[in-house]
Amino acid sequence: MDIVWGLFLYSLINGMGFDVSHSITNLNSTFFLKEECIYSAREMNTKAREEKHVGIERSVQTRYVCIAFPKSGISL
Repeated sequence: MDIVWGLFLYSLINGMGFDVSHSITNLNSTFFLKEECIYSAREMNTKAREEKHVGIERSVQTRYVCIAFPKSGISL
């Protein structure tokens, strides 16, 4: 199966000593190589909090993640 990689924003709500998945948001970014997607996610995750958490409460943490999709029928 041919696949492409999509970059998503994954947010976590911290509270009472545990993390809860909040949302996964499509960033409309696609990559044909997993390595390219991972590189982009790592670059985004190394940015300062002020650069990547604009308008989000301080208790919410965000991470950029890569998810694989079938190449045919993809609608990112």
